[in-house]
Amino acid sequence: MSDFFQSKSITTLQSLCINAQMETELLASDKKIVVVVPCSMRHYRLGTIHQLIEQLQTISFLHSIVVVLSGPEAETEKNKNNPFDARAYRHDLITVLCASESGKGRALKVGFNYVYQQHHDNAVVVTLDADLQSFNADFLLKLAYPVAVFGGHFNKGYYVRYSNNKLDGRLTRLLVFPLLYAMSAQDPGNDLLQWLLAFRYPLSGDVALSSQLLPKLALADHWAYDVSLLNSVYLSHQKLDVYQTELSENYEHLHRSVEKDGELGLMEVSRDIVGYLLAAFTPDRSRLAADYNQLARQYCEKYRKLALFNGLTYSQEAEDDLIKRIYSQIALPA
Repeated sequence: MSDFFQSKSITTLQSLCINAQMETELLASDKKIVVVVPCSMRHYRLGTIHQLIEQLQTISFLHSIVVVLSGPEAETEKNKNNPFDARAYRHDLITVLCASESGKGRALKVGFNYVYQQHHDNAVVVTLDADLQSFNADFLLKLAYPVAVFGGHFNKGYYVRYSNNKLDGRLTRLLVFPLLYAMSAQDPGNDLLQWLLAFRYPLSGDVALSSQLLPKLALADHWAYDVSLLNSVYLSHQKLDVYQTELSENYEHLHRSVEKDGELGLMEVSRDIVGYLLAAFTPDRSRLAADYNQLARQYCEKYRKLALFNGLTYSQEAEDDLIKRIYSQIALPA
């Protein structure tokens, strides 16, 4: 059972029970629901996106799907051997675009520009990750509903993540939260830091937003996209209706190794996030590194107890190793 905790800056919508009227109310909305899926060439070749599209195309309230392939080979691969064409998809629903450079942010910019050109202010744009493996129709329903039915502007999904009898979500647990709290210690009155900390899963790739926001977004090209999106929304948040929504009891997608694993590993992703946050807040680096290390160790102990409480395995060595690697990125001279 979820709690009903609320922060002062955003509305949190926990899943307390089943609401059988949600789909009917969403169908009655005049907003077009458009899903944008950024897809790296790795996930394209692995075929992880196909299960997601097969489920999406059966959803009655969905207007269209925009897949954005990203990477230097995206255009060539799409034209040469497009597996989307060979499948029994509803091709009237699917548009495939390409971003010539890698990076989640670059891919989503291409998708957002296309959606705004097609629909201007009359769409709800939902972003989903191409490697999402635990998707169902309720997932999309809960994301789109607050924007389409309540007239909201932005909705960020959140969830717990565990698999193979262990906790996942390592960068959220051991990078983002301790680093933001360490920054807040240097600037306790910073409203943007408090805003970022109000989100239960800042790195969630599952977001719904009103298309009227699309031209106003200043997004990072790379893997700090999620944090840059929250930053962009913050700039106008006092005029916006902002939500975060519990999407599922557990969320599953392909996992990255700490080292490079054919595309990039956790450390490449963390480097983008650390770099973005350091540029946004310009803290005292040496103090920040020390504060981060202390807080990350405290978080490590909290999650060890959470794992034990739920009968999950916990690798102290692996968690310590990740913290050391992140610490070294923060401690590097500017």
